Amino acid sequence: MPTNFRPENLVKLQMQNSKLQKLWEGVHSLAGLMVMVMFSVMFSMATNLQELDLSYCSSLVELTSSIQHLNKLKWLYMSYCKSLKILPAGMYLQSLDHLNLRRCSRLKILPDISTNISTLILDETAIDDFSFIFRLKKPINLGFCKTKIEKLWAIEQPLTSIMTMLSPTLKRLYLSNIPSLVELPSSIQNFHNLDILNITECINLKTLPTGINLQYLRDLDFTGCSRLRTFPDMSSSIIQLYVAQTGIVEVPFWINKFSKLKYLNMKSCSNLERVSLNIYKLNELSVDFSDCGALTEASWTDCPDNLFSEVSTHFICLNLDPEALLHQRPFVFEQLIMSGEQVPSYFTHRTTGTSSSLTIPLPSTSLSQPFFRHIS
Repeated sequence: MPTNFRPENLVKLQMQNSKLQKLWEGVHSLAGLMVMVMFSVMFSMATNLQELDLSYCSSLVELTSSIQHLNKLKWLYMSYCKSLKILPAGMYLQSLDHLNLRRCSRLKILPDISTNISTLILDETAIDDFSFIFRLKKPINLGFCKTKIEKLWAIEQPLTSIMTMLSPTLKRLYLSNIPSLVELPSSIQNFHNLDILNITECINLKTLPTGINLQYLRDLDFTGCSRLRTFPDMSSSIIQLYVAQTGIVEVPFWINKFSKLKYLNMKSCSNLERVSLNIYKLNELSVDFSDCGALTEASWTDCPDNLFSEVSTHFICLNLDPEALLHQRPFVFEQLIMSGEQVPSYFTHRTTGTSSSLTIPLPSTSLSQPFFRHIS
């Protein structure tokens, strides 16, 4: 930097991808510095620093102990530091609230940095001792995707005890790729404030708790839990439900109790065979049934005659046989996206050419009566 540069009043220092090796000569006060973003350089002491972003520092091996002087640091981002191995021990950052170490793949030990951390992201790290989570006072957002967190309950204590011990302040929990996870215990109901639960790629997960209702849960994701065969019934407040690539066989009749559900992803559920038409009671629902090869029939027995008034449901059903459905009870597809390049012969109204529009005369009956509409 220029020799006459005076950093005393510097508030934000942003130096992503810079090749700068030295900031300035001598020691300067950085009392006003609040935000530092530096992807390729190290940092100097700044007693009022609140945010430090060292993400993507691919050559960073060790975070120096000088960080202990950052008494006002709230956010520390070090994601994708692929060479990081050591965090300084014996320090305590009382103000630290957010710590993101995602994909620090060589980091094996997390020292006691702060018990006040509310957001802790350790996805795809090499950490194998997670006992520190019991010392967190008010955890809100915890991410342990593709970690060795199963050692916590495989060796020390059951998963049920761990969930009971974790603070009820938890709002977001992310887990993935945990082969030892076979059953999700009912003690998860102790997370009264949970609004996002992602448990993905757990290939041996078979059993989910029943008889619980997490009233604030809005996003639930079991994508890739291939041995899960039962539809999850953990909350009636869910807005988005992801159960793609699972072994679920049926969308049950009680699907309509998810009155807030807006999106249901069941893509590549190869065992899915039946879908209750109570699903049409959920207004403005978008559903993805693509690549569900076994989906050839639907359950119609719970479908009242007046079901279809003022219903808007969007479907993607690449494998569903529309001809078979047409011979069943009337129903509505706001959008039915089917595989193939030709309009099937059983559609009465067809057109050719490049036009994407097709005029279909409505039947001389009440518009509130069910009818079938195809949008290609």
